[in-house]
Amino acid sequence: MWNRIAKAVACVLFATVGTMVATVAVYFASWPPRWKHVTFDVVLSTAELGAIVYAAVPLLVLGLISLRRAPSAVLAISISVSWLFLVFLLHASKPWRYYGDFPWWMLTRLYTSLPISLTVGLAFAIAARKWLGPNNSFKPNPLRGSA
Repeated sequence: MWNRIAKAVACVLFATVGTMVATVAVYFASWPPRWKHVTFDVVLSTAELGAIVYAAVPLLVLGLISLRRAPSAVLAISISVSWLFLVFLLHASKPWRYYGDFPWWMLTRLYTSLPISLTVGLAFAIAARKWLGPNNSFKPNPLRGSA
């Protein structure tokens, strides 16, 4: 059991690093003039913020699922994209309530953040299939050593 927990934590860490890289790539790709004023602090804070906002909850859910069974790539990606949609709804709810019009301009933020969510799910799914096994399921044996 402890071996499986360690492998699940390694999958979460792998996906977190992948999320940080994808966040920095999307940050600079969405607005190229940002390359003119690049400091290490900006890159690090962008990577940390992206990992917290876009990856914390999906990786927690996927880590808990992987304790029982390695999730498929479709499940991992759908969980991470669903979280992105919920983050979008949280951001869009205030302008929608106060101004009465749906903030269509926020959809551009959703589309630029989509590669980050895809990276979260895909990186976790690849690591889980590699380290946890394709369809291995942990089944506890409650009667071990009783007879």
